[in-house]
Order: sequence, then C-alpha cells, then structure tokens
Amino acid sequence: YLPVKEDGSTYLQNRPGALRSTLRRMGKKFAADGGTLRVIRGGTDLENGLASYLQVYAASWKKAEGYPGFIPSLIRTCASKGWLRLGIASLGQQPVAAQIWIVSEGKASIYKLAYDERFKAYAPGTLLTAQLMQHAIDVDAVAEVDYLIGDDPYKQDWMTERRERWGIVAYNPATPLGLLGWCKETLTRTLKRTVHRWRTSS
Repeated sequence: YLPVKEDGSTYLQNRPGALRSTLRRMGKKFAADGGTLRVIRGGTDLENGLASYLQVYAASWKKAEGYPGFIPSLIRTCASKGWLRLGIASLGQQPVAAQIWIVSEGKASIYKLAYDERFKAYAPGTLLTAQLMQHAIDVDAVAEVDYLIGDDPYKQDWMTERRERWGIVAYNPATPLGLLGWCKETLTRTLKRTVHRWRTSS
C-alpha cells in the first residue's frame, strides 16, 4: 500500500527509473497514435464506460467472471455513492485497458484491472495506473492507495509499504466433515511438497 506523502507529479517522478522511462516513451507513442485516458465517476458516461470495461475484460487474459452481474452492479452502486473511479484507456474508439478503483474515506482501493493483450506494446495498463494514481492523489486528496491482495512484482513499483495477511484453517476431526476436511488439507499439502521437491530436483 502507499501512504500518500507528496503530490501526484512528485510521486510519479520518484518512481523507479524503468517505470518512469516506460511512462515517458509509451505515453508519447500512445498519444501520437490517438490514445486517450479517461476517469469516469458516473453521470452520462457511466454506461459507456461499463461497456468499455466489459469489452476489455473479455479480451484480456482473465477468466470469465463467475457471477456476470456482479461487476456491473458494483460499478453502478459505487457511482451512485460517489466512490467510483473507472479508468478507461482507448486507442481511437477501441478500449484497450480498464481499471476499477474505489475511493472512500480518504482511501483509494485498486479493485480490478485488465487490458487487451493485443495492445500490450503500448503498456496501456501502466499509463492508466499513472493517470488514476495522479487523480486519486491530486483530485481526491486520498491519504492512502492500496492494491489490496497479491504480491505481484509490478506492484512494488507503485507501492512503498506491504501488509501481510494470515489465515487460519481449522478442522474438528471428531466429526465426519471435520475429518474429511483435515484429510483433504493434509493430502493437498503433502502433494504440493512432493511436486515441489520433484521439480527442484529434476
């Protein structure tokens, strides 16, 4: 996560050199080829933005949503509350990247992101993150930006701090369901260790 301590421009200037270079080079290329970046909060652009998000998500590497109605409902609800920051990157009329940020009580949560892999060479997701980050810091004046869960390496370029979340799994082997769960958990862990040892030794 990122405790905000500076304005958006200074924050971007303090990112790692490789990221700054990508933003500079790809930003010029993207703009020269007709690229645009938008941040939608609601209003008349909402449904068009939602359609763009769904189009990008369908063209991305991500699996289809288990509950297709959830994201549209989330976007509309957040817009009605004033929480939505829906980022859309487009080349001409073609949406190529999209991100859902939720801003509330001084915190920006980066909830969902996707990009169309056919346009990966433009780094549209990176450009869109920079746009939304600057908007969250300078316009929304948030105190914190959070990528939520996941240790993906690219997040280290944007965040300065890290929170660890631990979970506890417990079963009661004195009950049939508890015993079944314990056996399944034990077997799964044993198989994972065995596969890991096999891969590292081969």
